[in-house]
Amino acid sequence: GQLRHLAPLHRDDLDLTITGLVNVQGELLSPAITARLLVERGEINLLSSLGQGSAATLEISEESTGAAKARTSPPCDIQVEIPRYLFIRGRGLDSEWQGNLRVSGTLAEPEIRGKLSPVRGTFDLLSRTFTFDGGDIEFAGGTKINPGLNLKMIYEASNLTAIVRARGTAAKPEIKLESTPPMPQDEVLAQILFAKSTSDLSRFEALQLANGLRELMGKGEGLDVLTTMRKATGFDVLRLGSEDSEKDTRRSDQAGNVGNIPGQSNAPQTLDEESAPTLEAGKYINDSIYVGVEQGMTQEDTAVRVEIELFPNVSVQGSTSQESSQIGAGWKMDY
Repeated sequence: GQLRHLAPLHRDDLDLTITGLVNVQGELLSPAITARLLVERGEINLLSSLGQGSAATLEISEESTGAAKARTSPPCDIQVEIPRYLFIRGRGLDSEWQGNLRVSGTLAEPEIRGKLSPVRGTFDLLSRTFTFDGGDIEFAGGTKINPGLNLKMIYEASNLTAIVRARGTAAKPEIKLESTPPMPQDEVLAQILFAKSTSDLSRFEALQLANGLRELMGKGEGLDVLTTMRKATGFDVLRLGSEDSEKDTRRSDQAGNVGNIPGQSNAPQTLDEESAPTLEAGKYINDSIYVGVEQGMTQEDTAVRVEIELFPNVSVQGSTSQESSQIGAGWKMDY
């Protein structure tokens, strides 16, 4: 039979519209099903509990259950073409996919083979947005649906390109963080989160870095409090720092000798010498203007920071507090 714009599933987690040809032959209780289907549009929403849509639950008596077990599940051979417009969203993922799949076996235990590849998409990871840059998801058959992953996502930081490679399987993914130019994983992560080297991180930033590595490697089961708060409040930036590290950076920038403060030792601070924490919350007004507020331990330790990107590699930064007001220019160069 001919199917036109059929929507067989319309749930909170899955919505499909298909067109194609379906052929059913054989006995009434156990027919063989062949089909060539085209997915015109699909929506897969990654909810907190997948598969718990609005479908009704039916009570089945023991007699009918026994009869159902006695029947043989119909064999099937279904080819599915997905030219694009298959959207997968939720849990930080916003993406569009295309590909071809073939479903064989039986309807009760289908085996899926084929590949899906991203047309476009982004994924929020470690409070940053990574963009898909190729790869695919491969279904290799078997009654257990556990596709293999080979995906590449990139994030353009100030002085490097961060690359996340997802391999393994959907049930047990293997995440690896790389960069151009090449750097160790902790160094790449420090540049992504703070635009700093690991040697320049404050005690609180180092704690966030360790938490981010656990999240990336899938070893952390705890709640990322800052990420949760940032998403709940709608801020684009919400991070911890330290008062002295910010002041030292500003003083060293003014002296033209970044990382070396005149009249002070560059030896690492002890815990007693480390400063009180600060909290910065900020928002991007548009793609070029950022406004942030940094709060220290006292009411007087409040600063407002504005950054305006004039050109892709040139920006102007200004900050003001009860102690002082500063303005400066910054630039970056990619090698």
